[in-house]
Amino acid sequence: MKKLLIFIFILIAAVSCNNASKTGTSYNNSSNNNTEQGSNEEGNNSGTEQGGTSSTDNNKEWLDKTANQKISKMNYYFDSNGDIINNGDRNKIYTFYKSLGNDTAIYYYEGDPTYLYDIGDTDSPSGITVKVYCLVKIPADGNNIYFLDGRQPQNCTTKYRVELNTFRNENNTDPNWNNFPYMTENDIDIKDNRWTDWGYFGANIVG
Repeated sequence: MKKLLIFIFILIAAVSCNNASKTGTSYNNSSNNNTEQGSNEEGNNSGTEQGGTSSTDNNKEWLDKTANQKISKMNYYFDSNGDIINNGDRNKIYTFYKSLGNDTAIYYYEGDPTYLYDIGDTDSPSGITVKVYCLVKIPADGNNIYFLDGRQPQNCTTKYRVELNTFRNENNTDPNWNNFPYMTENDIDIKDNRWTDWGYFGANIVG
């Protein structure tokens, strides 16, 4: 009987140790999995950054293509930052925002909406500065530059065109600039094919 009790005690102890060992292993695996998950999450973040890098690559390609190139018909040129500069007074006309790929990029210019949109009295500026986004496109042959002006209502999305025209109609005399519909890049009608021939590149732009 005594031997039986000793045997049972040893058996219970052995089972307990085995379970403890399994529990420890399970915890370690869980810890490792958490670590791997953390790595994967970082990897995913890296993937997101790589997605951003793709956009950065597009930007670089655009900048490499346009840097210091002259837009002869308009007497403008691209500087090394991709901005469009007036060749006469060296003033910046349009600021490079980002490339969309497919030889198309978003630009913007800034100004007082009183003058940009001819709202209210031009002798009484609004006191605010707004960005107006537009598109610049280089066709495949590289001989032309096409320009889609975000300021022109016909080249904006329908939603923004309605907002802008409504503001104009309601603010012809005493503008309430607090209600001005600021434009964003999303208000450009990117799908619009009604491009305007805005000048010429040299053929060496593409290639």
